[in-house]
Amino acid sequence: MNFVGLLAEEQDQGCGHCSADGNAEQEQQHQRIHILPEGLRGKVHFLTECRKGGARFDCGMLYYSPQIWCSDNTDARSRLVIQYGTSLFYPGCVMGAHFSTVPNHCTGHISTPEARMAAALTGTFGFELDLTKYTEEELAALRPYVAWYRKHGALLRGGELHRLVDPEPNGLGTAWMIAAKDGSEAAVFALGDALSGAHGIASPNSRTRTLWEALV
Repeated sequence: MNFVGLLAEEQDQGCGHCSADGNAEQEQQHQRIHILPEGLRGKVHFLTECRKGGARFDCGMLYYSPQIWCSDNTDARSRLVIQYGTSLFYPGCVMGAHFSTVPNHCTGHISTPEARMAAALTGTFGFELDLTKYTEEELAALRPYVAWYRKHGALLRGGELHRLVDPEPNGLGTAWMIAAKDGSEAAVFALGDALSGAHGIASPNSRTRTLWEALV
C-alpha cells in the first residue's frame, strides 16, 4: 500500500448547522465532506482539515484528522482573538497555527517575531513562509524558539490552559498560561500592554493564582 505523507483536505462547508426541518442540500453536502477522509483512513500519515478560509469545522472531523485550520488569517494580532475563541471548544494541540511572513497577506499588519511565535507556539506550531529567503542572522533568531518547542512541546500540547488576560478587540494585549496537570511546570505568554501587569489576573481560579504566584 502506498502512503501519502501529508494531505490537506479543503472543501466548502456552510457556516450554519443544518436544522432538523430544513436544508436538505446542506445536509447532503455535510455528509459528502466526510466521504474523502473516511476513504483515506490508513492511507495518509497526516491529514489536516480546512474549510475554505477556516473556522468551518466540527468536532466530528477530529475522528479523521488530528488538526483543524482556524483561519487563513495568520496575522498574530488577529490570531490571538481567533485562537482564544477556538480554545473555548478545542484544545490548542489541534489548532493549526503558523509563524508567517510580514506584512501579513490578510491584514497587511507587521507583527513582531515574538508575537507571531507566541500565537504559533500555542497551536500546532509551524512555519508558513519561505525560509530560504531568510538571512543566517534571521534564521539564528528563530532557532531558540524551535529548540524551546522541542523541549516543552509536551507541556504545550497536553497542559491546561489558563486565561489570564483576555485579548482585546484592538489587539493591544493578552496573556495566558499553559500549566502541567501535576503543577510541575508552566509557560506564561504575555503580549502588548499585558506585559505591564496593569490588567491583573483575569481568572479567579485559585489554582491559576497559585501557579502564577509561583512563577513571579
